[in-house]
Amino acid sequence: MNVLFVVILLVTVSIVELVLLRRLTFLLGPTVSMTWLVLAVVAGVAVIRLGGGNALRRLRSQLRRGELPGRTTLQDVLLALGGVLLVFPGFLTDVLALGLLVGSIRRAIAELIIRRLTRRFGLGEPANDEEVYSVGPDGRPIRDIEVEVHTEPKPEEDREPKFPK
Repeated sequence: MNVLFVVILLVTVSIVELVLLRRLTFLLGPTVSMTWLVLAVVAGVAVIRLGGGNALRRLRSQLRRGELPGRTTLQDVLLALGGVLLVFPGFLTDVLALGLLVGSIRRAIAELIIRRLTRRFGLGEPANDEEVYSVGPDGRPIRDIEVEVHTEPKPEEDREPKFPK
C-alpha cells in the first residue's frame, strides 16, 4: 500500500469519526455516548487480552515457514483486529469491530483473504489448523481424540492378592 493512501485513509476516518461523534452525542446525549465509548474500549481490551497475542504469534510462525495462515489463525487475527478497532474511540470503528466479532462475518472475511492471497502469491491451500470435529449420535459436533491403548499384563507384585476359597 502506498503511504500516502494510508495517511489519507486515517485522516478521512478521523474526520468521519468526529462528525459521527458530534451528531450521535447530540441525538443520544453525552452520557450515553461516553458510556458507549468507555464500554467499547473495555470490551476491546478484553478481546485483545483473550486471544490477540497467541493469534499474532501463530500468524508470524506460519508466515516464517512460508505457509498461508490457517483459517483458524486468520480468524483469530481478525478477532484481535476487532478488539483493536474497539479500543479506538469512535462509532464507525466500533461498527466495523462488531462486524469482526460476529463469527459468520469473520469467517467470510477470512475466506476472502485466503482466496486473494492464494491467487496473488500462488501458494496453494492454507494449513489446516482447525480442530477436527465429527458429529455425535445426537447430531452435535464432538472433538476427535486419538486414544492409544496399552494392554500389557501387570507384573505379579502389582496384582491383587488371590485368597483361597
